[in-house]
Amino acid sequence: MDELKDIYDRITYLRHKGMKMKDIAALVDYPPSVLSALYTTVVPAFLKNKARGMQPEEALDGALVWVNNVSKCRLLSSLAAMKATLMAADVDPAAAAPGSANPYSAALSHIMERAAERMGSHAGTYLSYSVSSGSRAMKVEPYMIAPARGGYAEVWHNNAYGATHRGLVMMNGASHIYLIFNESRYPQLDLFNVCLKLPMFDRPPSCAASIPALTIIIIP
Repeated sequence: MDELKDIYDRITYLRHKGMKMKDIAALVDYPPSVLSALYTTVVPAFLKNKARGMQPEEALDGALVWVNNVSKCRLLSSLAAMKATLMAADVDPAAAAPGSANPYSAALSHIMERAAERMGSHAGTYLSYSVSSGSRAMKVEPYMIAPARGGYAEVWHNNAYGATHRGLVMMNGASHIYLIFNESRYPQLDLFNVCLKLPMFDRPPSCAASIPALTIIIIP
């Protein structure tokens, strides 16, 4: 009866890999309802009974009282063959459908396309102010956002040390713009993110000078 735990674990593995219970039952020549009762009720109850200190025979008898379609005699006589069959079975990874894309990559592409469509009123040059890590001074760095050919928006950034970076623009909703670029030279990947928080007003003041400036949050 030691095979029951291995059988349970292997069925769990095959199910997580996408194999249906009816197909697993066909492999071991069991009715699907019987194998399902064995997997969901008998083996878990058997393992709990053993954990309480019962002997294997007593633990199995106590587990079988919960179902009426599992034959103890057939079960015990087929354990070795069932385990061998299940251990030899596996699930081949499904081939990607032609033309299908990684869903995360597709979502990023969609967000960049939407950002390009909505970037017209936000394109321009912005200044970020931050404390320098190398000296007791304030850094002032410009960012330029503009639509690019190919259906996306891009950002150019000059840092306080003279380096120029070029990256991508993503817009989440109406109030946040994310600027993403690589701070290091290729091929090293050292992403640097900047979040622009756009001011939103239900009733904007009539004087343009009273509207606060754009807030820039740098996320290294």
